[in-house]
Amino acid sequence: METTARTIESPEGGCDTKDLFPLDAKRSVTLQSGGKTYRHFFRRITVADYEIYFKKLSLEPPDEDCGFASSFQSNVVNPDEGFAALYARVIERVEGYRVRDGREPNDLPNWPECIPLEHRLRAAELLLDFSGRVPMETLRVEADGKSVSFVLLVDVGEQEQATRFHGLVHTFRAPHAEHWRKFLPASSGSPSSASVLHALYDDLIECVQGYSVAGRPLVSREVIVREMDAFHKQITVIKLLSALHGDDGGGLRVRTASIAGRSARAIFPVACPGIAN
Repeated sequence: METTARTIESPEGGCDTKDLFPLDAKRSVTLQSGGKTYRHFFRRITVADYEIYFKKLSLEPPDEDCGFASSFQSNVVNPDEGFAALYARVIERVEGYRVRDGREPNDLPNWPECIPLEHRLRAAELLLDFSGRVPMETLRVEADGKSVSFVLLVDVGEQEQATRFHGLVHTFRAPHAEHWRKFLPASSGSPSSASVLHALYDDLIECVQGYSVAGRPLVSREVIVREMDAFHKQITVIKLLSALHGDDGGGLRVRTASIAGRSARAIFPVACPGIAN
């Protein structure tokens, strides 16, 4: 594939939230190959979708010297099964693919497997970019000992520089013994750890800053738990609990954090009956 692009479109209405990260923005991915353009339109990814993705990842044992949950960044061997599963769950429609009998691809009995595998994997990989990347020097626990802040970089469209979202802050209540009992085994980085980390976040979070849904800031715990991006849940709760536990690296000893699997995949083109590229 020659070029790729991602489009994020903020919902209309609501107050002025141009500096807030829109959790419910519409998402599409554009692929260009052989002089042709293909667009993939997705519904919003839920926490349940992310957990299926994580469970499908092929992992190798984490490095014991890398700190809590660093394996989310470093030990993905092959994410292709995860990408394929994620694509199948969240794709809504496509444009640019020609079906030989004139039908739309999503009307075929083998939808969405009728889309070439290479395209599905690449589109799902780019879709995860909407969760953004976090430069680790910006990820810190604030002086109050309960708030985690960071800068988010999001690649949108064909612009050379990523869009930066500042002022993203997650404030938690103090963890208890039961939270530590769940967190310490989750530091192994196994696929099942994702659901544990999401549950810990949901139980501990009190408020957030820097986000919007339906054009409005998130103002209640119920909305935060329901709407927050899964990657943001993971990275903030890991940072907080790792720091409180005394891990100087804050649990994530990499320069830039992003969804696991983003840099580990290999593309395997597969012919697909029914679709003419």
